[in-house]
Amino acid sequence: MSGDKLARDQSNNQRFKDIYVHASQEPWIPFFPGIDFKVLRATQETGHWTVLLKCPKGSGIPRHEHLGAGEYYVVAGRGLLRKLAPDLMLLQEVNPGSSAVLADAAGAEWIVQAIDLRTPEPVDSPVRRRGVAIAGHGLHPCRSWLLGEIRFSERVLLIETQMEGTPFIAVSYHAPPGVTWGIVKPRQAVAFRFLVVYPECAVVVRSRRQYAAD
Repeated sequence: MSGDKLARDQSNNQRFKDIYVHASQEPWIPFFPGIDFKVLRATQETGHWTVLLKCPKGSGIPRHEHLGAGEYYVVAGRGLLRKLAPDLMLLQEVNPGSSAVLADAAGAEWIVQAIDLRTPEPVDSPVRRRGVAIAGHGLHPCRSWLLGEIRFSERVLLIETQMEGTPFIAVSYHAPPGVTWGIVKPRQAVAFRFLVVYPECAVVVRSRRQYAAD
């Protein structure tokens, strides 16, 4: 590791302090009938947030929209996903060993994985053996491709398909994590933005879910 990179990492680390939240001291906030939540983290910079939900047996969250990816952990009891049947699912950091299980659980009729569209390299790190993916119902995509002219091309996957007779292009995009990627993130963002400004490129970013507590 070069001295410049070490100094840069140390400087960046000073900007990002650890945050400790005592969940037991935070108030429960009413959410849906019978369901409360506690805010554990929220950031305006990225729009990410983390909450703790309390869902009594038999309660449920009605159908709603997600404008981005979400992660959910059941810390006690059991959670039941009543229905997960979006027309398209845009997936991040897909583990090839579990992608088929995920697609089957969601009732998807097809799945396209970015890692299947690039040639693995001997120096690939574990994270490069994963990548974005798109799964869905109905017609299989007529074509799929990566932005091969950028680094970490497995993080920008495009497919061309149609629904109800309307053709469109869907993109699954995942920026590299961390703050030490240098120019890679901006170049990926510019390439992604270049795609979005095309009138014929409809980027699908929504999914619909309905949850219940069992």
